[in-house]
Amino acid sequence: MSYHAPTHLLEVLQRLEYEESLRAGDPRYVETQEARGSEKTLTRLARKFGWDPAKDDFFAPNEKHVLFFGHVGCGKSTELTQMAAELHRPDRYWVVSVRLLDLIDPTDARYSDVWLAVAQELIAKLQADQVPIDKTVLSRLERWFSERVLSNDQVKEFAADIKTEVEAGTGIPFIGKLLARFTSTMRTGSTHRESLRTVVRNTYGEFADALNQLVIDVGDKVRALKKGRDILFVIDGTDRFPGDDWKRLFVEDANQLTLVKCIAVYTAPMALKVRNPRFDLYESLVLPMVKLRDYPDQDKRREPAYRTLREVVLRRCHHSLFDTVETLDALIDYSGGHLRDMLRLLAYAGIAA
Repeated sequence: MSYHAPTHLLEVLQRLEYEESLRAGDPRYVETQEARGSEKTLTRLARKFGWDPAKDDFFAPNEKHVLFFGHVGCGKSTELTQMAAELHRPDRYWVVSVRLLDLIDPTDARYSDVWLAVAQELIAKLQADQVPIDKTVLSRLERWFSERVLSNDQVKEFAADIKTEVEAGTGIPFIGKLLARFTSTMRTGSTHRESLRTVVRNTYGEFADALNQLVIDVGDKVRALKKGRDILFVIDGTDRFPGDDWKRLFVEDANQLTLVKCIAVYTAPMALKVRNPRFDLYESLVLPMVKLRDYPDQDKRREPAYRTLREVVLRRCHHSLFDTVETLDALIDYSGGHLRDMLRLLAYAGIAA
């Protein structure tokens, strides 16, 4: 079924979602590499994970934590989603996508919150894809929950609240429920949040060891089932954390964050790029903004940029709603090449029309 942009202004306004990234396969997605003047940026990102799109070669690294930099609203999440879809194949990766903004409180986040949320999504994907895991591997996580966390006096009220679930469960469903309860407690700002964080932080090394063993076992199972040649964690939303939180996460707590031995990519704010992002622990890549002009000739427009951004707009708003192409180009000019601002301006223009 072919896609058609909405032709009614009210429908355009109702369907504009400039705060949300586009899912894989969304017909509104437009390739922007040429417009950014960075034809090789996403190729370099793919190569960091062992895939060469030009030759379709694949060699997965053993461990890697990658920061994907870019200004908020420039399209990082959308590009990362498209890349994850390309990499999620039996001959490449079994991708676990984690949308942190749906799982934790982005205004008050810690490294432990992040990896508990990632573990929750890993368990959920194991259930969805019916990947069996040995009980001996899961038992390490179960013991960490029961012996190191839920038996601690600091969280006895929380443990009492979930006593029925703890007594009745085992295996993947049990771990999944516990992780969901933990992340929910962290997200909602429950009275138990800080006490849980303290206990998790004090035993985080044991949690990381148990999660590392689980990642190794899942990798073996994924390869045996021909679902992928390794696991890739795509962690989105960390660029939306307040400044103090992303500084603590990526710089001050970098050792704890990277204690989980895996292949992972995180969205990261540009401000971190100049604030000691611990390049000894991370690899990095920057997604440039769309370039409307070429330096130093600021009077000369970059036609690939305008052509691309026109298409971005016209996949959300039918061309008949513009009087001239010059009006559309004026909208692009006012945006400065910032994708989210351009769609926000489109919404403002639609309301004022």
